[in-house]
Amino acid sequence: MTPVDPAFGTMEDFEALVKDCHERGIRLYMDLVLNHTSDDNEWFLAAADYLRELPSDWEPDSSYCRYYDYYNFTRQAQDGYAPLEGTDWYYEARFWSEMPDLNLASQAVRDEIRDIMAFWLGKGADGFRLDAVTSYFTGNPEAPAAALTRTAILSEKPGRTGIRLPGSTAAGSIPCSIFPLPAWTALLSIS
Repeated sequence: MTPVDPAFGTMEDFEALVKDCHERGIRLYMDLVLNHTSDDNEWFLAAADYLRELPSDWEPDSSYCRYYDYYNFTRQAQDGYAPLEGTDWYYEARFWSEMPDLNLASQAVRDEIRDIMAFWLGKGADGFRLDAVTSYFTGNPEAPAAALTRTAILSEKPGRTGIRLPGSTAAGSIPCSIFPLPAWTALLSIS
């Protein structure tokens, strides 16, 4: 797990914040960006390096670089895609070229999301504000709920064996809700 950026404090600072909030009856919700990463993210850098080294007549294979499947790449220039420097590849980047979109159809990406959520829930977070929900799948407004429903989230909190999203039937899980917020956000509240 990447450490807390020093500009925002330390993990100990976060743990103290959680403790202080909970002592005062305040629930702590974290902002969680699931639509994209930075182009400096280790996943994107590994995928980009893989494509740069791939012979031009070869097709990519995620068994050689699992991170290739974490993003949406194509050799055709398309609206909403940015060129990958030094290649004939393009990657989806609907907001900005420095924010490549994640491939949320990938089970590996959803597993990473589950692990990230489980980590922060284990640290005491009570839920997440999900950023850019309406942009998770270009042209398919129903897909975000389906992707989130397929993402099992586990909690390390005492007395909680897991969290289920609407439509989940995982045994031993507890309820949570997704509340639509204006425009580009949603709130995941763990009950």
